Amino acid sequence: MEWNEIKKRMTTNKKPKEWWGDSNNAEVWLEIIKMHERIDGFKSDYVQQIEIICEEIKKREKDFQNIIEVGGGDGRNIGNISERFKNIECYSVDINQELSKFVNKKYSKVKTIIADIIKLPFEDNSFDLVFTFQTLQHIPPEEINLALKELMRISKKEIWLYERRDGAPFDQKSKALGGSFVYYFDQIIREYNSKNNSKFECYKTTTPINNYGSFEGIMLYKIKK
Repeated sequence: MEWNEIKKRMTTNKKPKEWWGDSNNAEVWLEIIKMHERIDGFKSDYVQQIEIICEEIKKREKDFQNIIEVGGGDGRNIGNISERFKNIECYSVDINQELSKFVNKKYSKVKTIIADIIKLPFEDNSFDLVFTFQTLQHIPPEEINLALKELMRISKKEIWLYERRDGAPFDQKSKALGGSFVYYFDQIIREYNSKNNSKFECYKTTTPINNYGSFEGIMLYKIKK
């Protein structure tokens, strides 16, 4: 797929959930990933984020028997976790059916589920670790608290949210795929934790291998039950 075609498919009036849920757009996203990996190699943000997450899990590997990524997309995060941490059961949830099929084919150890973040088909306390990576930025403002409640509900031990600390106000959209929303997550998550009296920690993410990754504004928000 040529870059002009990719840009054309990215230009849309659809809301983020509609864009990401459209199976026809799976091809666009997969082409973007290939392009970045081909051009940037290990310097690519999409490669570096895998290292960031895996390094964090490595510190606590024995604490997690199962892990689920909500908004797993093409599976590069949870897929690499499944390959590096053999004793951890790995799950991926996404609203895009074709991306879930791609994950099934590429990462055989990952169990995939097609579902919406505000209505996850799991019992309470199902997973030791629930994490997202820049997923909440695609959720409309009126659904943010619902999404956080669902993540809390299915988590047995803790939630990790990798999100940008600052961004556009609620009434604006970024240039991310599908006109993704970008919120002041720092304020939102802190207010949520204050209201729900949950244990909360916040860390600045670092790129563990080299300094090429552009994650300066990404924070890791940990919520413990």
